[in-house]
Amino acid sequence: LLVESPSFLSHVSSLDLRYNNLGPQGAEFLATWLMTRDQPCCKILYLEGTQLGDRGAAAIAQVTTLEEVYLGSNGIGLDGA
Repeated sequence: LLVESPSFLSHVSSLDLRYNNLGPQGAEFLATWLMTRDQPCCKILYLEGTQLGDRGAAAIAQVTTLEEVYLGSNGIGLDGA
């Protein structure tokens, strides 16, 4: 879905991926995708319980177009904070 970048995603203001097995690699992919879009989408990300860890949290933190990010229950330590 995200690789193809369908046009309807330009109208998405929030993305809820809570409690999916996204992991650090998925978070890095998502962050890269969000940062390379011509038109910003998703001002709010719900990523609770997605097993991001420090690496995934650090990747998501690089997305400057986000206004709100929810990262609870991801095992994030000092390196990912």
